[in-house]
Amino acid sequence: MASCRLHIHQGKVVKPVVLFSLALRIIGAWTLVSGLEFVVSWFDVRMGLSQMTNYQATAFINQAIAHVVIAMVLLTFAPYFASRCYPARSVDPEA
Repeated sequence: MASCRLHIHQGKVVKPVVLFSLALRIIGAWTLVSGLEFVVSWFDVRMGLSQMTNYQATAFINQAIAHVVIAMVLLTFAPYFASRCYPARSVDPEA
């Protein structure tokens, strides 16, 4: 069975756990940016720059806080989550 490996310069192989950790951090950064967008929307509604009749300004803050918390968890604990999803393989000494 062929193994799919990503090669970078100098012939080094990137492990799946590293790629997954990177993906989690990218998602975390994306979530942080979207959380900051909610802060801007809150500011717009609060200052009267936008007429949102169906949405209260505090709802934007709730969304922003949730996004920032999720982003911080992903950015901080990405290596831990990746290692839990891709545990280290034990080497069989008899093989």
